Amino acid sequence: MSEELLQTIPQQIGKYTYYRLGATTLDQLRNNGIIPKRDYQKLKAKKPDGLVLYHGDIKAVVEYKQPKDLASKRQIEKAINQEIDVAKALCKILIVTDGSQTFWINALNGERVMDAKGHEVSTVFHPFAVKNTANLEYLLDEIGASLTRKNSIIRSAKLIDPTPLATRLWQTIWVATGKSPVKCLYNVVELFIFKFLSDLQVLGEDYAFNRIYKMAG
Repeated sequence: MSEELLQTIPQQIGKYTYYRLGATTLDQLRNNGIIPKRDYQKLKAKKPDGLVLYHGDIKAVVEYKQPKDLASKRQIEKAINQEIDVAKALCKILIVTDGSQTFWINALNGERVMDAKGHEVSTVFHPFAVKNTANLEYLLDEIGASLTRKNSIIRSAKLIDPTPLATRLWQTIWVATGKSPVKCLYNVVELFIFKFLSDLQVLGEDYAFNRIYKMAG
């Protein structure tokens, strides 16, 4: 384990976990189980300045710069291009910041992240400011749920009727197990409650929905 990882104390941003790094390579992060165990090839020596995780999944890569290094459009683009490949290999969000200005980038296509009104998202990334935690957590939720290779705009929240999903799940369990319909319905309710508690971080990381789902796969 790298000396930095031994000394680093993860910071909570609401339900997210933030690692302030800078001296640890992707290869070392992989070997210590912080990032997925895959071959990062030419990127393995790269050293991200920060990582945002949720239950072991990488949600954002953070690149810190001095204000003088983000003083012009050319410098900003250079900073983005410097880490875009690392972010794309790990997640959907690249955050480039100097502590006073922040650029939120869709790592899937390199575009700036825009809000629902078409304005560029510029919320400053301050993971150590307690009063800013709720705003950052909400923003990470919204951006993470919205970004695709073809979309860099935060989508408005939509109400989803869970009835069709519950019905399909109930029928799948019924066919697979042969239990009585009532017992299968109990299983559906249990799964929904399990996912809800996992999202609230009531459960430990080893019992979180995403971790169990990966083990089942």
